[in-house]
Amino acid sequence: MPSNITIDNKKDTVTITLHGMRKIAAMKSSVTFGISHITSVGKAGHDVEKRFSTIADMNHLRIMGSGVSNHYYGGTSMNMSTHPHEKEFWDVDDPEECIVITLDHEPFTRIYISTDDADKTIRGLQSII
Repeated sequence: MPSNITIDNKKDTVTITLHGMRKIAAMKSSVTFGISHITSVGKAGHDVEKRFSTIADMNHLRIMGSGVSNHYYGGTSMNMSTHPHEKEFWDVDDPEECIVITLDHEPFTRIYISTDDADKTIRGLQSII
């Protein structure tokens, strides 16, 4: 079951809630960030499959979470090839329905998340930014 994405217009926040084993694998139950801090939202597409294979390389440091190569990645990683190092959150099991949310002024630079319907989720998030 993909994560739930909840938009709270009263608090101007978006919350991604993880359930079941995803919560355990990613070692996090939710991620919340400000709507005004979203710089872009898009379909991760084939880029996420490339990132699946490189997330375990020497340029990425998994801070906490789990990964089953090419099946699931969840948790926090640090991109060591950028300066300053970029912190990312992953909850991805389906690259075809994965979106990437790029943030500014938040602990995470990018959030990769699998959804039931990537296009619908992207439209919903783009409508509020």
